[in-house]
Amino acid sequence: MGVALSRRNAKVVDVGISNNMIALNRKMNEDEENYACIVGDVEAPNCFEEKSFDAIAVFFMLHRFPNINTVIKNISLWLRDGGIVWVVEPNGSNPAYKLSKMIASMLPRRVTIRLTSINEGGNYTVDDYLRAFPNCRFPCDVKASFSAPDHRKDNGEDGLKILKFIVAMRKLTFSLVRRIPIRKINQGDALILRMRRTLVHK
Repeated sequence: MGVALSRRNAKVVDVGISNNMIALNRKMNEDEENYACIVGDVEAPNCFEEKSFDAIAVFFMLHRFPNINTVIKNISLWLRDGGIVWVVEPNGSNPAYKLSKMIASMLPRRVTIRLTSINEGGNYTVDDYLRAFPNCRFPCDVKASFSAPDHRKDNGEDGLKILKFIVAMRKLTFSLVRRIPIRKINQGDALILRMRRTLVHK
């Protein structure tokens, strides 16, 4: 995503906490003129200077933090007045997502690692996000959910045959949830939100 934007004349800075992943990213994109990637901790307000960006994109990251308010507060520092933040996150409002994580918590660790991130935190719902962002002057003007295809497969390793069954059951559960009469935004397995930072009137 960042590289695609940089090729459209946007200056993009990608940040991650893993030295190895950032090193790999730099190697893969060393010829990109408008793209940079750095090691940084987005829970630290000094990761970037205040009002450094016109837009910030957060993809499948916030749910990894025990306190999303810390990161959102920092985003509000780094974004210029009137700037836009796009958020794509797992939909904690979806009953199938909650059930999936509950089952994963009871599985052997080597299977769980293959199903989800070992760093995942809470089941943040759409209402959690819609409360947290406005507290930092981010009224939401776009909110929706969607279901992305799940391409995870069993690779046939001994002792992991159960993975194929689990992934199939997960797909079935999400499919069934989309048929029950709940809020439409709760039916997708991922959320997409867009907020614009409100101006400060002096």
